[in-house]
Amino acid sequence: MQRFLLLVVLLGLLISACSNTTLESTVISTETAMPASPNPTEATAASPVEPNLHDYPITPMVSLRAHEIYVDGQSRGRNPHVFAKIGDCMTDSPNYLVPFSTGSYDLGDHVHLQETIDWFAAVTVREVDGRPVDSFSTTSMAAGSGFTSSGPLDPIWANPNWCRHGESPLACEYRIVNPSLALIMFGTSDVTSIKIDKFEGYLRTMIEETIDAGIVPILSTFPPRPDYPENSQTYNQIVVQLATDYDIPLVNLWLALQDVPGYGVDPEHPNQLTLPEDGCAACLTNEHMDAGITVHNMTTLLALYEVTQAVTKE
Repeated sequence: MQRFLLLVVLLGLLISACSNTTLESTVISTETAMPASPNPTEATAASPVEPNLHDYPITPMVSLRAHEIYVDGQSRGRNPHVFAKIGDCMTDSPNYLVPFSTGSYDLGDHVHLQETIDWFAAVTVREVDGRPVDSFSTTSMAAGSGFTSSGPLDPIWANPNWCRHGESPLACEYRIVNPSLALIMFGTSDVTSIKIDKFEGYLRTMIEETIDAGIVPILSTFPPRPDYPENSQTYNQIVVQLATDYDIPLVNLWLALQDVPGYGVDPEHPNQLTLPEDGCAACLTNEHMDAGITVHNMTTLLALYEVTQAVTKE
């Protein structure tokens, strides 16, 4: 009971942090309360090589290594119709991917992506309050408001209603939904609160645990924070370098948002993305592409399409 009450208090702090611009002090204080490190990989020093973020495509290039990870997962019974969502406020948003499950979307000229929606919407990953949810609509155990890259690795953030004692949110999510792919995006909150070497270490640990579980990690750069432009670029360079190091798919959302007004970031809440005027977050039409959440949904759906097409081939 004490653990549950502590979790409720901490989650309340994080949710409030994710909805305003005073995230830095809140997250710093919660990181202090967590274990110093959930045993991140030893190779945590930032790479001396600084990749040019403009050199990496928006949609992922899928290597033989990704196919090998996928095949390994299939041999262990990973569900090919399930992906996991691992991330912070932007991943946890009800406007992110959920509309593809509820039918509140318009594919515009991208009708070929309906195949991907059908592929992942066909399977119930679990039931929430008696309601079946698929990969698009599920609330992930490893995504949350205020999460930094340390969150999915620390058992203190695990939901006691679903997770086992001592189980991390990441391990809990993978056990519950049994995915074949995992969408991973962090950095928006990290740039103000997590030192860059720890950011790299946490991401490395997440990637390695995902690969070891037979799940293909799909890493994503995060939107530029107008209030922290240099940190955003530096931390995103780490994301790109890790995708290169592990030879895993990369979604370059940072690049996709370069021509979007304000980089698609809400000026009042820089850890949230903008919505189109009509509120249709998953309308993938030209008139909606000036909103950050629409670009995020489109790039993710394209990535799922590209990766699925590649790894499922014999």
